[in-house]
Amino acid sequence: MRKSYPIFILIILFLGIGKINSQTPQPILDAVGNQIYCAGTDLNIATSFSITPSSIGEIGQPAIYIQISEGYDNGQDILDIPNLLSNHPNIKISFNAQFGKLTIESNIAGGLINYNDIEKALLDVIFRTNSNSVQTRKFSITIGQADYLPSNDHYYKYIPFPTNSAGNVVSKSWTDSRAEAETIDYYGRKGYLVTVRSETAAALA
Repeated sequence: MRKSYPIFILIILFLGIGKINSQTPQPILDAVGNQIYCAGTDLNIATSFSITPSSIGEIGQPAIYIQISEGYDNGQDILDIPNLLSNHPNIKISFNAQFGKLTIESNIAGGLINYNDIEKALLDVIFRTNSNSVQTRKFSITIGQADYLPSNDHYYKYIPFPTNSAGNVVSKSWTDSRAEAETIDYYGRKGYLVTVRSETAAALA
């Protein structure tokens, strides 16, 4: 008999829900998925999911990202889409075990995934774990590549130092790095250099 673990699956969506006053178009993501999980089984992370385009004529996105943004147990937790080829022939997926992030993208290089295909694929994303941890798992679903941290409502994106023709890293001053960060716009949020205030933020940064 399987033991049930009170692991709540909470979908966190923060693109286009009115928190950001910006002229930057933002698709609206809407999902439901607060559930109790039984270890060793597959659980669909969302019981409903929809996307509202940010503009008339917008039909899709290059990719969508689902991440276990809090409570992730590396080596035990996984996100997957079973029967991918038969049920979703227009997409491909990859799971980054280091960050607990599933990427869903078009199987055509440079192509877009139609919003209808994204919605169907997202509803088939399952969470599985062999962990005995009863810590709450929180998920984020984003259009952009930045990682979301629910505890402080911030997005994080790693930007590596550039390299020269010899492959050597070209260092930058703190001032230059700050100036470059401030030129970045993520759906209306202005970039800045990260201030690490927690172990979780350090892992994302």
